[in-house]
Amino acid sequence: MTSTYYMQQLPEWAAAFDDGPDIQLAAGAANVTSLTNFYSQVGATNAANTYEVSFAEALIAGEQLGTHPATDMLTLSLSPNDIEGHHFGPDSPEEHSMVLGLDATLDLFFSWLDTHVPGGLANVVIALSADHGIAPTPAVSSALGLPGAYINTDRLVADLNQAMNAKFSPGENVVYVLPHQELPYLSLNRPTFERAGINEQEAEDAVQVALEPAFRTLAPPTGEPRTVQTPNPAPGGPAPAIAAPVVAASTAKAPPAEKTGRTGAAPAAPYAGTMRTATSAAPLIATGPAGVPAKTALNMTPPDPAPPRVAPSPQLFRSFTRLQMAAGQVPPTEFGQLLAHSYSPNGGWYVAAFPVAFQMEGSGSGGTTHFSPFSYDRHVPLGFFGAPFVPGTYLGRVEPVDIASTLASVLGVNQPSAAVGHVLTQALKPAAEFAYPKEPAAAPHHARRGRRAGAAVAVPESSPEAPPAGGAK
Repeated sequence: MTSTYYMQQLPEWAAAFDDGPDIQLAAGAANVTSLTNFYSQVGATNAANTYEVSFAEALIAGEQLGTHPATDMLTLSLSPNDIEGHHFGPDSPEEHSMVLGLDATLDLFFSWLDTHVPGGLANVVIALSADHGIAPTPAVSSALGLPGAYINTDRLVADLNQAMNAKFSPGENVVYVLPHQELPYLSLNRPTFERAGINEQEAEDAVQVALEPAFRTLAPPTGEPRTVQTPNPAPGGPAPAIAAPVVAASTAKAPPAEKTGRTGAAPAAPYAGTMRTATSAAPLIATGPAGVPAKTALNMTPPDPAPPRVAPSPQLFRSFTRLQMAAGQVPPTEFGQLLAHSYSPNGGWYVAAFPVAFQMEGSGSGGTTHFSPFSYDRHVPLGFFGAPFVPGTYLGRVEPVDIASTLASVLGVNQPSAAVGHVLTQALKPAAEFAYPKEPAAAPHHARRGRRAGAAVAVPESSPEAPPAGGAK
């Protein structure tokens, strides 16, 4: 799609693509018989990646990218991984299959580029990354002994409103905290507070104080059996389940609030079980060096049965009011820096409430999400391919914003004025070893063939002495 600001109608190649067979091919690959709801039915399958990459190929051919005196740049956002990942989780067989399918899709696309861009892949630079990570599902986390749990945000909001009514309007049922919330930000009903003569600081402080007891009311009931998914299920089949007796966690008194934010109860440590190994009559004999037969301990006492699993309870990690964040009242740590970078003056009055790691909003019916400050939400791939790069795997910390700065360096142009990334010099060949591409002659129009894509940057045709392409990640 486009707008009349750029053109009055879609270019001919785009209209031809829309009228072509690709949408039917994608629906067939996704086993969808009706096109009534194409996005929701096909969007969570690798057929959607193939469909979008086919469009990218039509665009490259139709606009003759890579044939112009200036560098042509194409960016693609492939969303099926995100859609399916939210629904099934990153450890699911479905997401495993999606990754394998995307790998094949990108392979075909890069092969297509090699034959349809003047100079082939030696004249193309590719950067691959993602906009965020994602958490394992609470079922997978809890099976590993981590405090994975879903947080019922509707109940949390109801408890907060009950606390606000008890404080500011006893006996009434005023909506102080807006419904349909999405953690970590809890939006306040500013007009309601203002009608009661309550300013922003009073309102946000009151909600922040009420957060910890509201989280404690979300603890699971005592004595209910819980079925948890085993971690890393085998691809291609349903995830097996294990039943574990559940005991409600105790609710100890919450620690006092910090000056720049409130701290919830620390997550309970995973259970450390004990196991008898042998009786005194038959001591356990350790295995010797390689090649020396190991002796078997006789009459070993069976291990004790596993104790009841403590059901992970929703717990508050940190909370900050909008005014605290606006004033920079955040911890002098990496977490505080991340929080400061996440602050926005938009959104009215709010309180940011961060659950402990591996906990997220949800009904408990499955699925997962992101938007936490923890490493699993911030860990994304970053890879480059092209003649300027030294092949290898680099272990230093990098960020997606480094893409713009690095590509600007490769192209020999100034970095964007607002760029905050770094040039990844460790992955670049010395300038003396790399010949920059020269301006190519006009190339004939190429017919579209094949399908597939990632985020690709087509650059002018390289000179004959340019080194072969390499990859870095």
